[in-house]
Amino acid sequence: MNSTLINLLLTSAICLPVAALAQTESASFNIGTKKYYLHKIAYTPHKSDFDISKGEYNQTMVADNDYIYVADHEDIAKSSDRLTIKRYSVLTGARADDLVIGSDQPDYCYITELTDTERCFYLLPSNNDDYLILFMYAPWPAYGASGNTKDGTWFYIIDKTGKIVKDFHVPVTSFSSTFYTSSNTLDDFGVPEVIGDAASGNFDIFIPMVNNIGQSLIAKYTYTTESRYYEPKTITQIYYRNNGISTTTKPSVHIVDDNFMIVDDIGIAPSLYSYKFNFNNCYASLADTHILGHGMKTFNYQGHRFLSVGDVKYADGSTTNGITQFKIGLWDESPAESESQPYPSLSFDRFTTLATLSFGTSTAKNKVSPYTYRQFTSVTDFGNNVIHLHFYVPGEFLATYQLNESDIPTSVGEVTDIIENQEVGYHISDKTIIFDTPISEVSVFNMVGHTIFHSENPVKSINLANFVKGTYIVSTPYQSFKILL
Repeated sequence: MNSTLINLLLTSAICLPVAALAQTESASFNIGTKKYYLHKIAYTPHKSDFDISKGEYNQTMVADNDYIYVADHEDIAKSSDRLTIKRYSVLTGARADDLVIGSDQPDYCYITELTDTERCFYLLPSNNDDYLILFMYAPWPAYGASGNTKDGTWFYIIDKTGKIVKDFHVPVTSFSSTFYTSSNTLDDFGVPEVIGDAASGNFDIFIPMVNNIGQSLIAKYTYTTESRYYEPKTITQIYYRNNGISTTTKPSVHIVDDNFMIVDDIGIAPSLYSYKFNFNNCYASLADTHILGHGMKTFNYQGHRFLSVGDVKYADGSTTNGITQFKIGLWDESPAESESQPYPSLSFDRFTTLATLSFGTSTAKNKVSPYTYRQFTSVTDFGNNVIHLHFYVPGEFLATYQLNESDIPTSVGEVTDIIENQEVGYHISDKTIIFDTPISEVSVFNMVGHTIFHSENPVKSINLANFVKGTYIVSTPYQSFKILL
């Protein structure tokens, strides 16, 4: 797409009627002596023809370097044999062609004669540039590979044309005698998250589950290429909560680093737990966020770790007319270890809200229990210190803001030039990255976003010999790319 056309699309994306603009136009903040800016790039009002207030369903959003992908529930009343993924430009927010997943998929895929519940699906990142994850609300037992019916459900790897290429079985577990009984049954899933490259077959998926009396757990399913028929090699319960309420909850999980995750749910603020040790021990909670707000995302920028947190702001003493907000905060805290502490510990003690983006009156209080109000953030890193943050609330809006170091947005043409000219010359020898020329502001992250190397000064090489085999992300001012050690 040429720059002139892209600029026209950008103009059309942000020129909405004044009455439709109920969001923060721009914001700025300082870290030390550096000043950073958040610029509104696009805002698209959303609604759903399907009544999501009934509580069972959540749309999700994923972004890559080309598109924002939205699981579309507006299509739900139109067809029982297809799923629709809406696409938007990550540069401009302009609509692109939809992806339609129909009954022309492999025979083992559960895409025909779908109920309303089954058409409400999750779309998840696979941590592979070429694929996404389609997580179905298929019934238990579910129709799976080779026509088998098994207890559990299935999720699928899809390419970015909407073609299903692989399926994985999620079997029923029996971690709790009260969770799977004839009377207390699995009632719903929260939003899962993945560690590792799911398309390769070597990965962990963390799946929140709830039963019909409000008890929730998170199970970690580990898949390897050695597993037959895409069955999990191991299943581990890493979180369990008896909520003490007779309603379905909707927990979600976000992986922070090699040890910790954030759990969010109705009735609790975003809370830190470990998925490696001391299960069910809450290390910290973000108490200044309203429990109706629901969603978080960590991302890295210029060597700092940021956290985007969904929130609903109410006036003091009021429980009506809440304002949808996203808080962008600095969270550089790392797990602390000491001789007297056998395990790392993480907190929100050093989390500082830097900017708050407001988006008008929230629909959270209009939804009846057990609806969980979702607030999603996805990130597109173009390099050269330009990031687009995409904010999505099902039934309300999709918005894109640009994070940069200038008081004006980096133009579409400039971002396009960054994308087209961001090649970094390098080669890998004996687990050492060797650049063609010294590069400053270099960071290396593992697949869960934990910084394992950072240098503001120019470096010619980075020795990663002490780190385990796997996939890592190298971030430079010119290009971010994956390497495999």
